[in-house]
Amino acid sequence: MPPGGTRTMRKMEMIRQSRVLRAACLMLGPALLAACVSGGANQPVNFGPAPPVGAGFPISTSGTLTFPGTGSAYAQTFTIDEPGYTGRITIDTSNCGSGSAALLNVSPTTISSFPATVTATPLKTGRCTVVVSDDKKHSLPIPVAINSAGVTVSGERGGR
Repeated sequence: MPPGGTRTMRKMEMIRQSRVLRAACLMLGPALLAACVSGGANQPVNFGPAPPVGAGFPISTSGTLTFPGTGSAYAQTFTIDEPGYTGRITIDTSNCGSGSAALLNVSPTTISSFPATVTATPLKTGRCTVVVSDDKKHSLPIPVAINSAGVTVSGERGGR
């Protein structure tokens, strides 16, 4: 145990969490950085629990996808990775509707080279969950909110 005992350990953990949050915010890009840092509308940012390191779960640079409008002008990219994994990852959008009722278009929906950039284009107003899964049955739900008010939905960053 370091000098100072438990208090020092807590402080070190708070510093580590702050660095992780700052790094996650920077990956969102300049347009969303201010909202991430401030929590948007003075709300706390919740990336959920950190994924287990080296456990082989899918991870994403986006804990949630929030779109202030619809159409290609509001498309967002995010990165999917699974360090040490050599299989295939699929992105299931069936929870977001299909055909003319689809809320969201995601491309690509199958990935076999990591890290991979994925583009999500909002098509209609609504809420749903995109599920990223690997062949080992590990999954990562990513909540999606599409509307003109820019509502932020908090979600998990790590897989299950």
